Amino acid sequence: MKISRGNLIFPFILFVISLVFSVMALFYHGRAKVFPLLLGAIPLLIFSLFQIGIELKREKKREMAKAEDKGKSIALNKLAIVLLWLVVFLVLVIFFGFMIAIPVFCLLFMKIYWKERWPAVFLTTLVIMTVVYGLFKMAFNMPMYPGIFFS
Repeated sequence: MKISRGNLIFPFILFVISLVFSVMALFYHGRAKVFPLLLGAIPLLIFSLFQIGIELKREKKREMAKAEDKGKSIALNKLAIVLLWLVVFLVLVIFFGFMIAIPVFCLLFMKIYWKERWPAVFLTTLVIMTVVYGLFKMAFNMPMYPGIFFS
């Protein structure tokens, strides 16, 4: 945990001063030490330690907030990347149709985004195309959009 020095300087100075005055007051004779200890040095010592604790907690909360903001930033970056891939798929479908867009998108996405090896990319693309063609063309006999270039 990195602690910002600016917020801890004043409480630390108060702590050192109150510690020095507490030690000095201990050498006073008799009842002369009671007044400086009870009204000045000890309460200031307690207050400064309390303030240091507060500042350390604040710093921890700031770090957690920064980490949370960093997490939000990473999540937004991932969301932007996913949305970009969806736009790429949409453009492929509009221009080339489903039967070309799906395998091209699978190849690009798996190789560029997931960084898969070529055998896994080709095998997965083949399985996806078999399922899509088998379900939509053969089983349900649904016409698939052919795209601008092939219509």
